[in-house]
Amino acid sequence: MTLGTGFVCPSVHGAERVSVQYGRGLLVGTTCRLWQGHWRGIGQRARFNSNKLSDLRDLGRFRRRFFDEFGTPQRRTLVASATDKSPVVRVGWVYSRGGQTPRAWLGVLALFLGDRGFRWLFSVLRIRFPSSLAGMLFLFLLLLLTENRAWPTGLPPSPNQVAAASVEPERLSIADNIVLLVSPGLGLVTRWLAIFFVPNLIMLPHADAPHGSALLRLVLALCVGLIFSLVSSLIFVSILAWVSDQRRGATKNRRPTHDQPLVEKVQDGNTRPERSSKLSRPESPGLRTGNPASSGPRFALIGLWGLVWIVSAVCWITGAGASADFRALALWLHQLSSTVVGFSLGQRLPSRFQKVLHPLVSCVVFTYFSLWMLACGTGSAWSELLLLYMRRPGKKWPPAVTGNLSAIARSTVFALGGPGNLLLSFLGPAVLSFAFQMYQRRTIIRANGIQVIGGCLMAAFFGMLGSAALARLFCLPASLRLVFAPRSITAPLAIGIADILETDATLTATVVVITGLLGANFGRLCLDILRPVLPSASSPVARGLAMGASAHGLGTAAISEEPDAFPFSAIAMALVGTLSALMVTLPPFRALLSMVAGTTLGR
Repeated sequence: MTLGTGFVCPSVHGAERVSVQYGRGLLVGTTCRLWQGHWRGIGQRARFNSNKLSDLRDLGRFRRRFFDEFGTPQRRTLVASATDKSPVVRVGWVYSRGGQTPRAWLGVLALFLGDRGFRWLFSVLRIRFPSSLAGMLFLFLLLLLTENRAWPTGLPPSPNQVAAASVEPERLSIADNIVLLVSPGLGLVTRWLAIFFVPNLIMLPHADAPHGSALLRLVLALCVGLIFSLVSSLIFVSILAWVSDQRRGATKNRRPTHDQPLVEKVQDGNTRPERSSKLSRPESPGLRTGNPASSGPRFALIGLWGLVWIVSAVCWITGAGASADFRALALWLHQLSSTVVGFSLGQRLPSRFQKVLHPLVSCVVFTYFSLWMLACGTGSAWSELLLLYMRRPGKKWPPAVTGNLSAIARSTVFALGGPGNLLLSFLGPAVLSFAFQMYQRRTIIRANGIQVIGGCLMAAFFGMLGSAALARLFCLPASLRLVFAPRSITAPLAIGIADILETDATLTATVVVITGLLGANFGRLCLDILRPVLPSASSPVARGLAMGASAHGLGTAAISEEPDAFPFSAIAMALVGTLSALMVTLPPFRALLSMVAGTTLGR
């Protein structure tokens, strides 16, 4: 096959553009932009460099071999140079693994500064609406509005490409460029999402937790509430699926008039699908599951934090005569490293062990063990060391502690709070990241709009009211009834709802985690049992929405073994939490929720 000068062949083998340029027998230029994680080492990349191709058909075979090993990238361009002998294709470095760490931290910094900016703006304007939730909605709308607005981003020219006028500039939408910029940071934030709300679980011994029969009633209410959420979600989705089928049937049977042109049919009688973004992905980086034992932090990172944990413990135990600031720094670092190490080790456990010992549980247990070890080494009180872990809203700071801990609590290290406050400060960026998760799944939302949006809206409304009614039915203490309301909502948003309802965030986080653990272990089993009664329990759409609406992120991770249901579960987790948080900001809904629970707002 003879390749002419400036030959451009669009849409070859699914490519968006394959450009072949006349050159001097060497590489003219190549760009292949990939998402994070597609490279598995320099050796694998080297095997795809300097592949000599005899014609465009060889280029197609090369593309197929490349995509079979790496997966199909969402932003792709292969440019080859043609000579009298053969073109040469070379795969670029643009998103190789080696450059991901700086970009990931820059993405995290962008999310963090964005959250702080929204918080400052709402503070100046004296707006009581949750700033992180408003920021998430703003980002989501911004991405939707700029989805079809693009600017040209030309390929970087090489010396032999300067005169290559036939190479068309690649056009990405503004929204795609924003997602491309923050995607590594988004994956990093989502991967560590659970550790950002674990401080509330760690502070549970100092919360007004129920005891005796009240605790038993709370556990029973959580079990019944999970079944209630699953069944109600299946019923809602079944009704909405029937409505959607009726509308599709009416649209299909509608005869076009002279004022209504025929819509082009392309696949099985459906209308032409909308243009999907080059950067759309079926799943979010943070919700990519697979084998949990291989998806945890690297052992080098665990070893680094383990070294900090050991050194800080030695400095605390042996540094009795050191200054208060030095010992305070040792205690602060030990508390932080114990949480990180416990969570990381829990993520490295095999999946069958994680069903029994979830990383959240291992994180809390390891932190308690570390504080107990410090208390035994210095004769301090374990409960007083725990008081220094986090500055709680509405509580006196520094806390009232005795002995040498009093000077440490008043040191500059603990002036703004404990290490738990540092972890909690990333809840805002985590909420902002939900905007990108919903944007990446917008195609699924549009294709199943009635079931997804309608089902999530009903799940959010009746889920909170039903939870409040269950709390009243099981005669839970008045202080726990509103805590029980956001039990099915993902923790970052549930903690924000607890602040709006003026309830204990620590108890709210505990209820949310227990609900997630129950859903992760028994949710799919309950759906399988319900199949003879509710046929919709076999539908991937209904199963995914039910798990995401009932058990938030932990339930979403549990249903990842069902690839058809997993995207809908991730959508439900984000949408139900967002809609619930929006409803709680409305005074009439708060009044209705309080009336159903039989209590009043306030701690």
